[in-house]
Amino acid sequence: MKDTWSLDVMYQGFEDKKFKEDLDKLDACIKNLNQFAEKLSRDQEKETIKEGLEQLEKFSALYSQMIIFCELKQSVNTKDADSASYLGVLSQKGNMTKAAETRFAKYVAETKNLDSYIKEDAYLQDYEYLLHNMVEDNKYLLSEEVEEALAKMDLSGGQAWSNLQGDLTSSVEADYRGKKLTLSEVRNLAYSEDAAVRKDAYEAELACYEKVKDAVAYSLNSIKMQDISVCEMRGFKSPLAKTLYYARMKEETLTALLSAMNEYMPN
Repeated sequence: MKDTWSLDVMYQGFEDKKFKEDLDKLDACIKNLNQFAEKLSRDQEKETIKEGLEQLEKFSALYSQMIIFCELKQSVNTKDADSASYLGVLSQKGNMTKAAETRFAKYVAETKNLDSYIKEDAYLQDYEYLLHNMVEDNKYLLSEEVEEALAKMDLSGGQAWSNLQGDLTSSVEADYRGKKLTLSEVRNLAYSEDAAVRKDAYEAELACYEKVKDAVAYSLNSIKMQDISVCEMRGFKSPLAKTLYYARMKEETLTALLSAMNEYMPN
């Protein structure tokens, strides 16, 4: 039985001609988006917004496909050097549009007749939710220069710490009944029908964390410190407030969900 999935529907590998071509297409998308953002004007606002959405969608669709392919390849083999290398390359390319995206978002937020344009144009109606969110999110956006700098710093900051935490937890081995298993394999045993298997797997999982606990704790603390700093810069009261805002959820809703969980949990 095959224990890995096929990604051929996306690319047949990193040497696939289509993957190489899409890297070039991604560079073209980045160039076009940045050039578009440089020439924003209030002439023909509706057409400008439509063009911006088309540019963003084209870039996002291609970027998402390529980054997901790399992540899926890496999830099978966390030590795959090619996956790690291309993830780094794509992350850098993704950050090359942050200034342009910020400029366009501010343009949309400052468009006085936005609702009228949406009402009279079927294309914009499909993006109504996104456009209104751009308007709301503008109050938390920093300048395009700062947004770009934060995105670049994140590569060697929070994102790097997150990658380290993920690498440590995916590669650590658990001792289960005399066998060496990956953490994922041990966790899967939690669904066994045998209570003894579940118990031994759980204890093996807890024991293996001892091997990486200090590095993982340091990684998580570093990620959270960055998050706290960025929240302060954007004007959020806390990381929780930021998370709730972008999840479009009220704190009362979260409290009700947690209360229901606690109420029905066994003693």
